[in-house]
Order: sequence, then structure tokens, then C-alpha cells
Amino acid sequence: MTASEGSDTLVSFVLEITNGGSATITWWNNIRWKGGIAPSLTSSGMDVLGFYSKDGGTNWVGIMLSKDTK
Repeated sequence: MTASEGSDTLVSFVLEITNGGSATITWWNNIRWKGGIAPSLTSSGMDVLGFYSKDGGTNWVGIMLSKDTK
């Protein structure tokens, strides 16, 4: 999803990761996470994460939406 107003551009997406805890995931540097730490992911199952940026993708916020989704 994208939306523009003036010089601000909102960008967002949802990411489903299966068995993400059994791999090493390198996140890009400009993501802010709750508590400043990327969430631990499920080793055997699906996790759903959401990401949004209010400045067109320069800075991001990452949110764990669902852990070990069945």
C-alpha cells in the first residue's frame, strides 16, 4: 500500500515467514523494532510481520503481527 500527501509517502507491507527461527535473517539497518530488538521467529511454523514507513522507505517500523500462526 502506498499513499502520498505533500512530501510524505506512506509505504507498508506484510511478510509471512515459515520456519524463520531455523535460519539467520539479516534485516535491513533502518528498521525500528519494539524494544529496539528484532523479534525471535518460530523455528517450525509461520510468523507474520508488518512493516511501514512514513517517509517513502527511508526509515521503517517492524511489528510482529502473529507468532506461530496455525
